[in-house]
Amino acid sequence: MNTLPIILRVFEVVYYLDRIGIDHKELSRPVNRVFLTREGKVKIIDFETASGGPARNLPRVFSWFIMRSWFGKKCCTNIEILMDEVLPLLRLYNHELKKAFKEVVKQVVRKCSSPKKIYP
Repeated sequence: MNTLPIILRVFEVVYYLDRIGIDHKELSRPVNRVFLTREGKVKIIDFETASGGPARNLPRVFSWFIMRSWFGKKCCTNIEILMDEVLPLLRLYNHELKKAFKEVVKQVVRKCSSPKKIYP
């Protein structure tokens, strides 16, 4: 099973939370907070510490999936290059949300995809 499409779905859900201004605060460790349903939908739970205002969910989730989980270590063959390209985008994330999100996803797909598979 290819995990990249699932991770991209998680990124889309947390990007949505960022757009509507919900800062989850617990997504730096998404284990036990982010679930995948049988239908393939991403569900996020545990909003007790969430607050309104500027949200930084994508940088938290990105950090965990790419830098601290097995996915980044095993699947992102160019992780050093990825980090060099994505960190400046994550710094700009609050100011240019949509543009930064699209670029982060593009870089993750580019650096973490199998050369045999193409993702939209």
